[in-house]
Amino acid sequence: MQKQQEILIGLLRLAVIVAAATLLGKGFVILGFPETNIVVIYLLAVLLTARFTSGYQYGVLSAMVSLLCFNYFFTEPYHTLSVDDPSYLITFTIMLITSLLTSALTTKEKLLTKEANEKGEAMYIQQVGEEQIHRNISEPEELRRRFSNLRTESVREEDGWYYPINGSESLLGIVKIEKNVPEEELESKKNLLHSVLENISMAMERIEVTVARIKDRENMERERERANLLRAISHDLRTPLSGIMGTSEMLIDMTKKDDRRQELLRGIYQDADWLKSLVENILSLTRLQDGKILIHKEMEAIEEVIGCAVAHIERSYPDREIQVEIPDDFRLVPMDAKLIEQVITNLLDNAIKHTKKEEMITVCAAYENQTLLIIVRDEGEGIAQEDIPNLFQIFYTSKTRSADGRRGIGLGLTICETVIKAHGGTIVGRNRTDRKGAEFLFTLPFTKGEESNV
Repeated sequence: MQKQQEILIGLLRLAVIVAAATLLGKGFVILGFPETNIVVIYLLAVLLTARFTSGYQYGVLSAMVSLLCFNYFFTEPYHTLSVDDPSYLITFTIMLITSLLTSALTTKEKLLTKEANEKGEAMYIQQVGEEQIHRNISEPEELRRRFSNLRTESVREEDGWYYPINGSESLLGIVKIEKNVPEEELESKKNLLHSVLENISMAMERIEVTVARIKDRENMERERERANLLRAISHDLRTPLSGIMGTSEMLIDMTKKDDRRQELLRGIYQDADWLKSLVENILSLTRLQDGKILIHKEMEAIEEVIGCAVAHIERSYPDREIQVEIPDDFRLVPMDAKLIEQVITNLLDNAIKHTKKEEMITVCAAYENQTLLIIVRDEGEGIAQEDIPNLFQIFYTSKTRSADGRRGIGLGLTICETVIKAHGGTIVGRNRTDRKGAEFLFTLPFTKGEESNV
């Protein structure tokens, strides 16, 4: 219906313009003007028709109708389409060619102008849209929730039209067009609007990617600065802590066992040893993160590694007893003994922190196929369910345990996981199923593999 209406309007304009040109030509005849002036009038009619109608067809039709009107009204014999003077044929031909060229050029110029205006409008809309992205990128949250299912089609509400700005994975935002904009105008510029929305979508995605890259760079820089700070502090603390431990140990040996100062000195030694273990964990973590620790595997007996770890724990906690269960058969397993000893020491230290003196702690070793399995069990309070998924996260400490002076800062298990994964093994933490308590299990493959950095 709308297309037919446009055609009728175009034909009406053509008829009015040609009729006006004909009447003006009649006036020129009465005034005695030559026929060349009448030809110019019809050329002007063709130009005006092309200007005020859309499409080439109206200009061509106007040229044909103008030629017929000139022949009918202004050449002898009048009011017929016959021609007595052959020279008029040349006039008609030139007039027709000139009219067609004028119509084509005018129509083309108008179309080019319209296209340029639309492109300029699109560029302006896109520029304005991109300039507003930074300010509005966080504002459409309410609209996103309101139009969460809006992906491909527009929606008309009481206050206007809403168009989605779709990203590759999600809805980035919503464009609102006021209700006073006619629906016909929106439909006529549908392709332009979609093109602008696509460009804005790409711009918003570029901004989001850039913002994410900047945040990642900032996080990396903060992590690097934090690692450098921790490394510097740890190096500075390690020397005085070693001095405190050595001095307190010497004083313990110089003091009689029944001296009441023995307990005080042992407390000093244990606290210094605990602080030193924290410092060592911090240094190990920073080295692991920087890839400065080389995993150098050698064929080792797990019995010796477990024995060294247990001996270290018993020196720090002389009132605690660790039960060890090892297999009867003797095998050598490829590992970095120093790092695996640190893993077992961290697991035992973690078990002691969450158990009472009378609660048993056990270290078990077993061979399963081509894998060495190590289990550290305790009979303590167990692991809260909300803590299990976060056990190996850096700096994570349980929020459900009461705080004490030796709670730790959440590095030991992170280091354990990093070392075990570097050996090609796995590590998990869970609650025991046979009784109260927790257990940590890690595996080491028998294959030596390649040396690696962690």
